[in-house]
Amino acid sequence: MMTRAAETEMIPACRELGMSVIPYLPLSAGMLSGKVNATGAAPDGTRLSIETGMGDRWITPKNLELVRLLDEWANERGHTVLELAFAWLLAEPIVATVIAGASSPAQIESNAKAADWRITPEERTEVTDILDANPAENAGDYYSAAAYFREPTQEAPKS
Repeated sequence: MMTRAAETEMIPACRELGMSVIPYLPLSAGMLSGKVNATGAAPDGTRLSIETGMGDRWITPKNLELVRLLDEWANERGHTVLELAFAWLLAEPIVATVIAGASSPAQIESNAKAADWRITPEERTEVTDILDANPAENAGDYYSAAAYFREPTQEAPKS
């Protein structure tokens, strides 16, 4: 939701080719987990507090406002912003599944429960309108907050 560059070329190309998409890091390094409070404090032990520069990149007044708006929209429907992040992605017909990391059994349970919420196409449009009106800052290329990749590979794909 906060890194939407794939919507420009990749997703339309996948639609045209009849391919599915599998989004990863759906919680934007934890910004959409519901753990970052309104003052921008990331809880100890989270990606936003551990990864050097990750908190500085994502925890901005503009991004906090976007998360507040999304959280408010989800809460009005009896859900969390974490659940909304999964539901919004899974409401896109070409999304086959969502890859999400977890560092505890509780997080696995939350992630799995989030997949139960099915938003309607109209609700997905409402949320997309919120995202369009409040684009995230510093979204850019996002390889991994887990530090699997520090920069894009220069290696050519293997045939």
